[in-house]
Amino acid sequence: INDAKTKHMEELASTVGSINTDTEQMNEKDEQKRQLTHEFDKTCAVFRAKITEILFTKICAVRKVRNELLVNSKVTPPSNMSDCDFSDWASKTGECMNSAGQAILCDDTCPRKDPYKCGGKEVMKRDVIVLPNANGMKCPPLEREKLCGQKKCPVDCVMSTWSGWSKCTKDCESGVQSKTRSILTKPRNGGKGCDAVQESRACHTGSCDRDCTLMNWGAWAPCSMACGGGRTTRTRKVLVPIRGQGKCPKKEAGERLDEKVCNNHDCVGDEVCIAQQDLILMVDASGSLKEDGFEIMRDFVLNLTQRYKPEYFGRNAVRIGVALFGNGKLITAPDGSTTVAPA
Repeated sequence: INDAKTKHMEELASTVGSINTDTEQMNEKDEQKRQLTHEFDKTCAVFRAKITEILFTKICAVRKVRNELLVNSKVTPPSNMSDCDFSDWASKTGECMNSAGQAILCDDTCPRKDPYKCGGKEVMKRDVIVLPNANGMKCPPLEREKLCGQKKCPVDCVMSTWSGWSKCTKDCESGVQSKTRSILTKPRNGGKGCDAVQESRACHTGSCDRDCTLMNWGAWAPCSMACGGGRTTRTRKVLVPIRGQGKCPKKEAGERLDEKVCNNHDCVGDEVCIAQQDLILMVDASGSLKEDGFEIMRDFVLNLTQRYKPEYFGRNAVRIGVALFGNGKLITAPDGSTTVAPA
């Protein structure tokens, strides 16, 4: 248990360290994002001002002044002018090509000091909507190249397969078991983030009270009699014990004890016993039995032991021992009387 505890503590410390490292990196990235967002907004404001100047001062204003100057012209009045009109810029092929002529989406060598040394170029085009006449403004260039793919390639998160479900925390009344997986590759450069590394589910939601479960019926026990009618039994043992306030039949109950008659044929007098057992016969030799009674007891023991076979078909069978017990033997006193010696 101590070794397992030490191992889990080491894993916990490693996990906490990884979380702290990721938190520091996330804070640094957030700060970088704030700085870049500020610089982006500042630069965009400058460009918007220049675009406004171009559109409304250098183009629209010049065109308006021209039209006002030529409104009374008999050679080139504004009605005889048709300026070029064109669509917005759009990609010509939809692909960003590097210097080797290969289509790319990103370039891990970026950024560089020279922005033209990384990424690729994309051909942009715009279509003529209205053709100009001899008096109107000519069309500007309809194609140009722009830099593209100047960003690091995104790396998606890679995770291991799920482990097996852990052991349930409780045997009953709603426990919890979980499974985990580890992060093999952390996401970078806007790649797909990682999903959860741990999942849990409820288990053993049943009540803690459980009745016992019994095994199947066992084999029938040997018959109590070789002939003349005996009894044999079979039982069912407990496979799963009770829990809480569960119930279980007693050993003597009908659900666990079955009994039937066996060997109910008549005895013929030649029966023998070949059971593997140890048998001790205690023979009463006390004076209360008297001589005739002892002879009857002796003949019975002799007849009984002859029916037990110590070996049967080469296999060991019964082992028998005989012990006498009683009040000792008769001894004659000096005066001619008799008495019983101590046992």
